[in-house]
Amino acid sequence: MSDSSNFLTYAQTTFDSFEEQPFCAVDSLVFAWLSYLRLPGDMAELTNWQGLDVRELLRAECYRDMIGDLWDPEGSRALLEAVAASPRYRGVHVCGYRAVSDVVATEQFAAMAFRFPAGFSEYLPA
Repeated sequence: MSDSSNFLTYAQTTFDSFEEQPFCAVDSLVFAWLSYLRLPGDMAELTNWQGLDVRELLRAECYRDMIGDLWDPEGSRALLEAVAASPRYRGVHVCGYRAVSDVVATEQFAAMAFRFPAGFSEYLPA
C-alpha cells in the first residue's frame, strides 16, 4: 500500500481471496475497527458460533445504533459497506457476539469473533 492509502481504501480495492493473498496486518485492522460496531440485539445468529454473514449487517434501520456515537461514524459505515461488498470478505461470519453494559456497576464489555471461509477465525475483544 502506498502512503496515500489507508485501510478503508484497502477494503474497497483488495478483491483477492485469502487463498490468493493471505490474511495480513491490514485485514486485522479492518476487523479490529469493525469490532467496535454495536451489533443489533435482535439478530440471535450473531451470538452463536454459526454466525451471520457480514453482509447481513447492512440494515439501514440499524446504522444509528451500530455506528451513531462511534469516533468516526461515516468512516465506520463506509468500512462496513466496503467489507460487505468485497469479494475478499464475502462469506466472513460474525459470531460469538456478546455485549454487556451496566451503568450502575460501571461495567462495559463487548467481544465478537469472525469466521472466515478459508477456515480460520479471528477473535477480537472490543
